[in-house]
Amino acid sequence: MPRSLQLLFIVVIFIKGVANAQQTSHTYLNKLNYLLYLPAEYATDTNTNWPVLIFLHGSSESGTNIEKVKANGPPKYISQGKKYSFIVVSPQSPKFGWDIETVYGLIQM
Repeated sequence: MPRSLQLLFIVVIFIKGVANAQQTSHTYLNKLNYLLYLPAEYATDTNTNWPVLIFLHGSSESGTNIEKVKANGPPKYISQGKKYSFIVVSPQSPKFGWDIETVYGLIQM
């Protein structure tokens, strides 16, 4: 992912604002671990079309330990108790680099 696109994801976060929250760990097709954050109102507000942010980490967070994804960006702030008014999906690449088709499949889920 180009650095400019990663910065765009980070900018979106700061534009939306923050407050306290939780994220949960999931696996897509037994290939891709990911953290999923849902706004507190997600379960009760069925009328909102919630924006989605896909956070693609850097190479140092690759592997199989999903906790490493919380080192930077939105997953870090969420783990510190921040809340967002959008959905955050933070997949973990099992190896260096991203398989874009797998990421696309996760988005289509």
